Amino acid sequence: MKRIILIVPDQIKMVSGSRTNNYSKYYDVTEDLIIKMLSGITDYHESILFEDAKSIRVESIEDVK
Repeated sequence: MKRIILIVPDQIKMVSGSRTNNYSKYYDVTEDLIIKMLSGITDYHESILFEDAKSIRVESIEDVK
């Protein structure tokens, strides 16, 4: 396993909808949203993302025993 320390924006953007109707909303970053974001979406009509990849930094990656 790895321990990863990330610096991320304060909010996550959630985009939902279909081919004809899309909407987005911003949510404060929480542990649950990060896990949902990293573990894959079960609803193909929903995307969770940080809007600007340049605002994400990896501080460290280390092995965990």
